Amino acid sequence: MTNKNTPTDPAAMFQEWVSQWERATDKFSNQLMGTDEFGKYLSQMQNFQIEFQKTFADAMSRQLTNLNMPTREDVLSISEHLQSLERRMSRIESALTKLAGTNNGNPADSAAPPRTKKPVQAPDA
Repeated sequence: MTNKNTPTDPAAMFQEWVSQWERATDKFSNQLMGTDEFGKYLSQMQNFQIEFQKTFADAMSRQLTNLNMPTREDVLSISEHLQSLERRMSRIESALTKLAGTNNGNPADSAAPPRTKKPVQAPDA
C-alpha cells in the first residue's frame, strides 16, 4: 500500500525533505532568537568584536611607530593638509589669472609682453 501524500519521484522526495528541513530549522531559529539570552549573547559578541578591533588597531599603530612607518591617522592627516594646500593653490592661481588678465586662465593664450628694449645695432663702418 502506498501513501498518496508521499511522492514517488526522487526529485520530488528530495524537495519535500528540504522543505521539511527548512521549516524545522526556521522554527528552531525563531525559538532561539526570541529569547533574552540570545539578545544578551549577541550584544556581548558585538562588544567583544569592537574591543578586539580597538586592541588590534592600537597594537598595529604601536608596531608601525616602532618601525618608523606612518599610521593610518598620519596618512589621513597628510592627505587633509595636502588637500588644503591644493585648494589654496587653486585660489591663488585664480587670483593671479584675474590680475594678469589672461584668456580663460591659460597663459599660452595671452599676448606676448611688449618689447621695450631695442636691439643693438652694429656701428657704422
